[in-house]
Amino acid sequence: MAENTFKKKKSTKGKKKVGIKLPKLHIAFLQDRRFQLTFGFFLLVSSLFLVTAFLSYLFTGQADQSVVEGINSVREGGKQVENWLGLLGAHAAHWFVYRCFGIAAFLFPPFLFLAGFKIVFNRELYSPWRAAQLVLFFLLWVSLLMGYVLHGSSTESAWSYLSGALGYELATIFDSLVGWGTYLILVFSV
Repeated sequence: MAENTFKKKKSTKGKKKVGIKLPKLHIAFLQDRRFQLTFGFFLLVSSLFLVTAFLSYLFTGQADQSVVEGINSVREGGKQVENWLGLLGAHAAHWFVYRCFGIAAFLFPPFLFLAGFKIVFNRELYSPWRAAQLVLFFLLWVSLLMGYVLHGSSTESAWSYLSGALGYELATIFDSLVGWGTYLILVFSV
């Protein structure tokens, strides 16, 4: 019968190791379950807050725009705002919907809910990594679609906020680069 033999380690004398050794970052409070629960519940509540603010913005956004963009005191602005969640909800919705992503901002609350659910209950309803990929893609896709549809009409309408500033800028860039081929890009990218 053959005898067991062990491999000898090769000598590393004279050879220099190349590379950078990074310090390990260990933050103890991130491992604490109480912190994780607090952060998870914060994400769950934030998702409910944002979806309520966005829904309210669809109905009261034009009435609240002068209050949000104007420089008023908080007390006066809070009395004048019609958003269901008050001045904070009006500012959040105005920033997400009007200044950034348009109607595609409705993709943020489900993503925050999925992330919070995973943190709190240690179960996945849907993969957070896959959800982040889909949210990022459709944020840009829906913003571009709405921006291009609304950019096609040369006049500003009451529905212009649906594309958001990002969608309008993307539509302007794609229109100058590709023209009507933007529709083909949108159709074949899905």
